[in-house]
Amino acid sequence: MLGDIAASVGSQLAAADVALRSSRSELRLSGLALRLQGAAAVVDDSVGLDLSSPTGGSAVHFTFQAAAGALDPGSPLIMPDVSGYTAALARRKLQALGLSVAMTVVANAAGRVSEQRPAAGAQVMPGTLVQLVLR
Repeated sequence: MLGDIAASVGSQLAAADVALRSSRSELRLSGLALRLQGAAAVVDDSVGLDLSSPTGGSAVHFTFQAAAGALDPGSPLIMPDVSGYTAALARRKLQALGLSVAMTVVANAAGRVSEQRPAAGAQVMPGTLVQLVLR
């Protein structure tokens, strides 16, 4: 069972990494800590983990870790283009770069970024406020 969980997590991470690298996104997987807790049992010489056991503690925790030295708080950045992104994805991407985000939602918006200030390609410093308009 533990081997199955590890294989499943590994294949899902590999697929996510391929998808990120082939997209226009600058997001990358850089680290993952996985902790499984539960009550262990041996059945037919295989170790199993009962994640639903109340005595086993919490079940599964994923923690993504930023790449070491990825952000330099004193260096300018190139503003990424987040047009067409959902609000959540745009916020995560910009905050991961150390930028602040403010959003304006137009009535009856589909929830996609239609405008951004500063514009994509502009040089900005970490901490810069990025204004997004969702239509």
